[in-house]
Amino acid sequence: IPWAEEPGRLQSMGSRRVGLDSSDGAGPSLCPHPDGGPVALQCCQDLCFGFCLLNTWPLGPSFPNQGWKLPMITAHPWGAGAPASQLLLSKGRGGGSRPKMVMEYWTGWFDSWGGPHYILDSSEVLNTVSAIVEAGSSINLYMFHGGTNFGFIGGAVHFQDYKPDVTSYDYDAVLTEAGDYTAKYTRLREFFGSMSGAPLPVPPALPPKTAYDPVTPAFYVSLWDALSLLELPVTSEHPVNMENLPVNGGSGQSFGYTLYETTITSSGVLSAVVRDRGQVFLNTFLLGILDYKTTTIIIPMVQGFTTLRILVENCGRVNYGDSIDQQRKVPWRLSPGVPGGVSPGGFLNLLSLPYLSNPGGGDVVRLGHPGPSTTLPCPDPRGLPEGLAAKAQR
Repeated sequence: IPWAEEPGRLQSMGSRRVGLDSSDGAGPSLCPHPDGGPVALQCCQDLCFGFCLLNTWPLGPSFPNQGWKLPMITAHPWGAGAPASQLLLSKGRGGGSRPKMVMEYWTGWFDSWGGPHYILDSSEVLNTVSAIVEAGSSINLYMFHGGTNFGFIGGAVHFQDYKPDVTSYDYDAVLTEAGDYTAKYTRLREFFGSMSGAPLPVPPALPPKTAYDPVTPAFYVSLWDALSLLELPVTSEHPVNMENLPVNGGSGQSFGYTLYETTITSSGVLSAVVRDRGQVFLNTFLLGILDYKTTTIIIPMVQGFTTLRILVENCGRVNYGDSIDQQRKVPWRLSPGVPGGVSPGGFLNLLSLPYLSNPGGGDVVRLGHPGPSTTLPCPDPRGLPEGLAAKAQR
C-alpha cells in the first residue's frame, strides 16, 4: 500500500487514507477464497506512534470495507511498564477472537552520542513480558541479540533535539552485542521454561574473548593528502545535497562526508544550517563547527584568494521522531554574509567522500562526542587503495 503522498516524501499519517483508497478491491483479487481459502493475515501495525491504539485502530475497520476479508491481527510495539490493561482494551475493541501480538517489545534502547549507555532492569522486563503473555498475547523481543550497525549507518532520533545514534546497537538486549548472556536472558529463560513443561537444552558455550593492549597509530593520511587521489570534484553554482550528487552511477551518496569548496577574498560572517555537522576550514585551518545549534561562524581577515571549505558529515538519518522528511545532508540555507561572495550560489567544488573504496579494511573517524562508545574498528593499511596505502606507509 503506497503510504507516500508524493515521490521523495515520507508521510506519517496524512496519506494513509489515500493508501487505503488505492487498495480498493485488492483484497478479493489477492485472496478470492476468504472462506476456507489460502491462509493469510492482515497485520495492522504502527511502529512510530506509541502503542498504536489511537492511530492503528481507526485504520483497522477500513480494511474490511476495502474488500480485505481476512483474519485481522494487531501487532503492537510495547515498552517496559506499559500496562497489560491496554492490551486487553485493544483486544476488546478489535474482537476477542482475534490473535494479538506485541511485535516489538523493547528490551532496551539504543544509545545516542554524548548520552549514557541505556540500561533497562531485568526485573522490569520480566514483569512486563509476563503480563503481556498472561494477557493472551504472543510476543517478539526487540532486540533479543544486540548488534552493530554497518559502517556509518547509525540512525538518529529527533524530538526536541537531534541525537545521532552510536553505531553499536547493543541495545541492552537479552544477548549482548558480543553474544554474552545477561540477567534478562536468565530470567526470561526461566519464565518461558516454566511454561513449556519440558526441560530446556543447555545454552551454547560463549565464544572466547581477548583484551588487546592499547595501540598508538603509527601512520595516517590527512584529508588534504587524500583529495588528489579522489575523483574530480563536481562543479555547481549551488550547494547540492549528497543524495543528489552525480556519483555512484547516478544514485547519489547515502552516507559519509561531502566537502564543499569555494574561493573568498575578504572576511565576514558565514551563516548556514548544516545537516548534520560541518567543519569549516580556511584552506586547511579549522575555524569551527556548524550544526543544528551553531549556525554562524566569523570568517577572519584573509589575504588575496583563499579557499573556504565546509566538510559536511552525515551523522545519521533520523528514523524515529520528527524531521524524517528533512534528512538531505547539505549546508542548507547558506546566507550571504561574506563580502567576497559566499552565498547560496557561492560553492563551486563538491567532493564526495563516502568512504566506500576500502576493500578488506575499515574506517576510523572521530569519536565526536564523549561516549558512550569508546572503541571503533581500525583498518589494516593493506586494505587501503594503493595510493593511500603508499602515503600511509610514509
